[in-house]
Amino acid sequence: MFQFVTRLVASTSACCEPPPLVTLLLLLFFALPNVGVPIGPISAAILALVMNTSAFNCEVCGASLEAFPKDQYEAAQAVGMRAGQRFRRIVLPQIVRASLPGLVNEMSLLIR
Repeated sequence: MFQFVTRLVASTSACCEPPPLVTLLLLLFFALPNVGVPIGPISAAILALVMNTSAFNCEVCGASLEAFPKDQYEAAQAVGMRAGQRFRRIVLPQIVRASLPGLVNEMSLLIR
């Protein structure tokens, strides 16, 4: 389970590099109507903010997942925990604790 989540976050981070917000705004607002997708200015701004924030959140979660010590996962496996128990009781609390400052920072930037 841990390896699956690690690979999923790594692959998502690799293909979703966050572009600059102004570039994304201009691309969505001017390029989509030229292609034939009608989009209003508010919808383009919301879509750009969602795409930018989700890419940064993916980076934050990926970094906190890489910072997790693998020895603790192996120790929980040696104790006899199943994969779901290891992830829920050992991995997830530490990942949330490590990623919380970055996620709160991104949320405050989004609100501001």
